[in-house]
Amino acid sequence: MVTAYQQHQQILSRTIGELREQTFQSQTQINVLTEQLQEQLQQAKLQLNELKTTITQLKQGVVSSESTQEITSLIAEFKELKQRQIRVEQFTTTANISPNPEQFNTAIFYDIENLTMGRSNPNLNFSLKQIQTNLENTTLVNKIAIQCAYADWSDSRLRLLKNEIQELGIEAIQIFDYSHKRNAADMQLAIDVMELGQSRPTLQVFVIVSGDGAFAALAKKLHEYGKTVIGCAYEVQINRILKSVCDRFIPIPPPQAKIEDIPINEVISEVHLKFPLAKRIKKG
Repeated sequence: MVTAYQQHQQILSRTIGELREQTFQSQTQINVLTEQLQEQLQQAKLQLNELKTTITQLKQGVVSSESTQEITSLIAEFKELKQRQIRVEQFTTTANISPNPEQFNTAIFYDIENLTMGRSNPNLNFSLKQIQTNLENTTLVNKIAIQCAYADWSDSRLRLLKNEIQELGIEAIQIFDYSHKRNAADMQLAIDVMELGQSRPTLQVFVIVSGDGAFAALAKKLHEYGKTVIGCAYEVQINRILKSVCDRFIPIPPPQAKIEDIPINEVISEVHLKFPLAKRIKKG
């Protein structure tokens, strides 16, 4: 298990390094393009000034048929350069504006095993729709762009989540041989988060629906990239370190226990409390 974990860590480190290199190259290309556009804009302004001067001089002189044709040609060139200047200025402005506050800025990642409180006897008494609603009610979340749920979806017991998954537009990420690779889902979730954090600058809010303390390091790394992190988990189950590093924590109501999980003595006591007559009949 130690060797497998180290291998996963090495893969994650290499992936992060590659993403950093790609981001650096992309930023360099953007900077070069911006400089070229600025130069073209400056040249266009100089040409416009020269054309204005030439047209003024021609209008002040004797207007012959040849001069008229030259003026017409220069005016057409002037208009073309003016349109080019407008396009360059629009592009430059668009490249430098801040993100639209109404854009899709949020990505949500569901650790299904953590929500079901294990694989041996999964508890499915929770609402993904309610979780999403609570997140949308926060001031940090504008619009949800991406949702991914990680689990071994071949487990027939998880079919009860199918309708909600489809209704909410959540992408079900299949983790094969889940029972034999304990950290497979966590590792895939972390890799996907880092990849999206690098490749999608419009994504500013990352929601981790899990109480697993292993994601505390992921939250810290997202902060280094200027991202906001929201934790979402059962209050009694979330790791205290993960909760402390999240920018906001949204608790999930604990799922109700299944009737077969409640001790028979508690069931009888509950019945007697709700139906006193049944208790008296039993004594009689």
